[in-house]
Amino acid sequence: GLPEGCDTIFFPGCALPGTRPAITRHLYRQLRASIPTLGLVLDCCAKPSHDLGREDRFHQLFDEMNEYLTAHGIRTVLTACPNCTRMFRQYGRGIQVRTVYETLFDDGNGVRAGAAGTVLGVHDPCGLRDDLSTQRAVRGLLTRMGYSLAEMKHRGKRTLCCGEGGMVSAVNPKFAEAWARIRGNEADGHKLITYCAGCAGFLNRVVPTVHIADLLYRPEAALDGDLKIARAPFTYWNRLRLKRRMQKEIRPKWQRTRPPLSNPTRDQA
Repeated sequence: GLPEGCDTIFFPGCALPGTRPAITRHLYRQLRASIPTLGLVLDCCAKPSHDLGREDRFHQLFDEMNEYLTAHGIRTVLTACPNCTRMFRQYGRGIQVRTVYETLFDDGNGVRAGAAGTVLGVHDPCGLRDDLSTQRAVRGLLTRMGYSLAEMKHRGKRTLCCGEGGMVSAVNPKFAEAWARIRGNEADGHKLITYCAGCAGFLNRVVPTVHIADLLYRPEAALDGDLKIARAPFTYWNRLRLKRRMQKEIRPKWQRTRPPLSNPTRDQA
């Protein structure tokens, strides 16, 4: 929903609200502390259609959402998902895109101290291999919390896919797992931190991997391996519950359920 005077939204994507609804809520509240009129949009960036080559379908979905946001005065989108970040940067019109990690690092508040001296590795999602600003922000947040970093051979522009990308795990699971094991070997015994929910879930099968959002708000459980991360079909239920809860919390001036493309509905004031 979009509150009165909103020109910036938090767009967490699909995976984070589904697997980590409480963390998504914490992220929104921390961002809102410095952006009081921050909106929240729980929607899909339509990247699956994009990657499947369904260009017409992708543009129908994404362009409709883009037009809705800009028509309601949205000028900045804060993303938590690398794939959403790419879609908005590549196809968004009239909208500035930043990751929440850049925003949190620049803001400098609300970062809890971690276990000083703990050494962590960082897996850069391949979707943001060229995003030096976000890569620096993530590492800056980790060092600010007191962690030490052991950089892997392939990082930044040279990072490797976790193995999940492109639905390879569905078509050739052994090939996908081989990529994950390469990252596990490069971790050299250190727990990995990433900023992609998909990477976190897939890599965690072969090497202990934590999403940085978990580390920000549940550091002890994250490092101890005591996190309970939801899986389908419960992720769908989590997104629905989060939507209903945040509607009550935000009390937006504008809210909607995405209309059928062939029969758009009017906004609810």
